[in-house]
Amino acid sequence: MECKTCKEKSNKRKLPGEDNLEINLIPKSIQEGDYSGNFFFKLIAFVVVTIAIPFIILVLLGQIFMNFFFPKHLPKVTKKFKGFFINVLNSYAKFRHDREIKKRERQFEQSVSYVDEVKKEKEVVQKVKNEVKDEVKVEFDDIEIFENKK
Repeated sequence: MECKTCKEKSNKRKLPGEDNLEINLIPKSIQEGDYSGNFFFKLIAFVVVTIAIPFIILVLLGQIFMNFFFPKHLPKVTKKFKGFFINVLNSYAKFRHDREIKKRERQFEQSVSYVDEVKKEKEVVQKVKNEVKDEVKVEFDDIEIFENKK
């Protein structure tokens, strides 16, 4: 027989799961069907890494082969590969840019008034800028400048 405080202390000393020696390899939430996205992200990451590892190994083996048998030509080959990949990325970026521009042109080709309004706004802004410049010139023309004579 123990008092209430002694029972609480003895319960605190017990590790969780001490009575239950079962180890769950898969969390209970997934066992119950609650996949909240976490499991699928881990699965996709595992698959991607599994697929990428052989390609990384092939590239490293190619680098070792080039270093052993063609050390003089390595900078030239590396420069060509780098230039090729940069050209591929630049052409892809240009393709995406052109596609976006065409999409916007198709979107606004029916509204002729939009283009006219933009042109009118630009003209108004230019007129206002010119007026401000003229006013500034007039203000500076009225100022007299005296030179210091030493």
